[in-house]
Amino acid sequence: MENDVFHKKSTFLIQFTIDLYSGIGGFTLGYKISGGFETVAFCEINSYCQQVLNLRFPQIPIIPDIHDITIESLARIGVGEVDGIIAGLLSLPSLQPRRKTPCIQRLAQPVRGIL
Repeated sequence: MENDVFHKKSTFLIQFTIDLYSGIGGFTLGYKISGGFETVAFCEINSYCQQVLNLRFPQIPIIPDIHDITIESLARIGVGEVDGIIAGLLSLPSLQPRRKTPCIQRLAQPVRGIL
């Protein structure tokens, strides 16, 4: 399996990561561009985001629910060693304000001109 991380690491130090609350993979893309990191699994419950991840990173498996991440579930998809965790911010409706305060209304306004 191409994603199997049981293989011996190369002479370059590569950090194997799991990307939690992955969204569309922005953090993984940034880490990939910077070099030295390899995402071995995504965790994303949103079906649209999963479709985008499958298009952008077809070789990286997706675990839909964070509650399903265990040592055994990672081993089943070929993940044996992880050096770090990337975690995006949750986007829950319960975290959004119930009413617009003046501060939030100002933030919602388009920015005009350069300060």
